[in-house]
Amino acid sequence: MWMRGLDATGNAYLARKGVLPHGMRQDATGKLLVPLKDERGWIRNLRIIDPDGGKIFLPDGRTHGYFTLLGAQEVSPRRPLLVAEGFATAAALREMLGLPLAIAFNSGNLLPVALELKGRYLSVRQVFAADNDHHLPQRDPPLPNVGKKKAQEAATAVGGLVLLPEFAPHQEGTDWLDFADTYGPNVT
Repeated sequence: MWMRGLDATGNAYLARKGVLPHGMRQDATGKLLVPLKDERGWIRNLRIIDPDGGKIFLPDGRTHGYFTLLGAQEVSPRRPLLVAEGFATAAALREMLGLPLAIAFNSGNLLPVALELKGRYLSVRQVFAADNDHHLPQRDPPLPNVGKKKAQEAATAVGGLVLLPEFAPHQEGTDWLDFADTYGPNVT
């Protein structure tokens, strides 16, 4: 699927999110294709994103510890390596800050990705651009703020830091793309 993919410039999902493709591809129906790679750079799965934002992985494909790296050639001990959950958030952060960034795809994969990155880039400081699921503790019954909790666990395991976007209780945003949409891209 990846090899048959087309240039994702003009992809409807990316246009809706206001981010660039960063080398991603799309299939003939306009679904965005984002590769999940192992520590050697081999594609092991694909995240497929519909134009309306629906997301799936390939059936029976592993995701644990796999990631996509934006700006791989820029990873250096002199600058932090950001880690985020989703592609659109990662792309927005990359465009705002110009830092290399790993996409973990979900909060449950933050720790496995952090450990893989630590093995590959031992002296690089990881900064987790966490999702702030601030609405979950307000539910009845309350649920944990999963994005914050999982980012803190990953940061603790590798000696990293957590950056958490803040929202007022009435605001619906949860991630750094929502933060930029609410407050502007230069606030970060």
